[in-house]
Amino acid sequence: SKGDFYDDDELSDLLSLHEALTINGEDGSGDGRDGGGQVDGEDDGLDFDPFPVKKPDDGPPSPDAFSIPGIHDLVLRTVREIDDVGEKTPAPADAAARSPVATVNNPALLAGAKPTVRAIATDVDGTLLHGGKRIHPITERAVLRAIDAAYGDGRRGEKNANTTTTLEHFFVATGKSRRGAMLSLPDSVGDRLPSMPGVYIQGLYCVGRDGSTVVFERKLPASAVAATERLADELGLSVVGYDGDVLLSTDLTGPVVSLSEYYGEPTVEIAADGEGNPIRLSEHGPGLHKLLVMDDDVGRLAPARERLEELFAPGDDDDDDGSEGETREGRCTITQALPTMLEVLPFGCGKGLGVRKVCDSLGIDVESELMALGDAENDADMLGAAAIGIAVGNACPAAREGADLVMEAGNDEGGAGVAIELFGL
Repeated sequence: SKGDFYDDDELSDLLSLHEALTINGEDGSGDGRDGGGQVDGEDDGLDFDPFPVKKPDDGPPSPDAFSIPGIHDLVLRTVREIDDVGEKTPAPADAAARSPVATVNNPALLAGAKPTVRAIATDVDGTLLHGGKRIHPITERAVLRAIDAAYGDGRRGEKNANTTTTLEHFFVATGKSRRGAMLSLPDSVGDRLPSMPGVYIQGLYCVGRDGSTVVFERKLPASAVAATERLADELGLSVVGYDGDVLLSTDLTGPVVSLSEYYGEPTVEIAADGEGNPIRLSEHGPGLHKLLVMDDDVGRLAPARERLEELFAPGDDDDDDGSEGETREGRCTITQALPTMLEVLPFGCGKGLGVRKVCDSLGIDVESELMALGDAENDADMLGAAAIGIAVGNACPAAREGADLVMEAGNDEGGAGVAIELFGL
């Protein structure tokens, strides 16, 4: 039963946590943030007001975002509901159990001992962030608590000796460049990324413990870049190439510009040679980690994906190790994180592999010690592999299917923050 997941002491701690929260902004204390996006210094148990009073110019309040029950209430209602189901109408072993907190896809997770979470890996866009570069206060403060528990609060530079959490590492696993993740997240979080582990560019650029050592990196073959460019030209689609924190294109179309203006990536540059002459992306000497194929009309990307998957499918002459075949342009992996973007990656690569590489460098066992959070198709592998894989409420079907738990609250309701508080700390 769910009771096996939380012992009496943990439920007592959650009750204390709940009593420390300000529900629905009743204290009128504002939004808990100073002018620079940093967390203020008030001490209210969780160090934040998860349901701030909206300012008059913020527009009509969202009934979902500002009416989530207290965390302790959610846990107790979950315990009662799942226990009641078990006592009165036993569900099939593979049936998902729904509760006010989450849909449980993996009943075995509740039947055994609570996993010891030593690391948390989380997606950024669509999981921590919503609406481009916005983060719900519940999520922001939970992330800060997790970073503090793992590494210290950034001011003392040392881990809190009084913490009882088993958490040792917190890192992002994102399709963004590292610079893009820093620019997108609040300064209180983004400024910490250079000194933390991280999985960037869909697992194609991964850094280890101190954030300075590259533990895994892969780039596309130039032939695959050229083939993608030809197809995009034929279909009238935009293409952006990632070389670390440098983003390149041959035309600054609306979708291309939106990467920096809306999603917080570094400004996309026109690909050029050493003398400043425009070149094709396939001619970029250092090579590219990944390509984005973009269009604002999502209906145009479905046939484009079919063409890309056909173009980069294994040929009859391909070797089992994924090397290029003689009859194809090379093998690549096609994935999608956002409806307006397709992503072309080196074959066999993705967040799941990148997360494993980082965890290996940290001495973390993915299957028994990692908690992962995500929302999109490109998150499904890491959610399925982790000891606790959690999809937020706005997740796509692929992410939901790969997760052990699906939060009822979405990214704009603090779903990721609630998950971190309940299962990671």
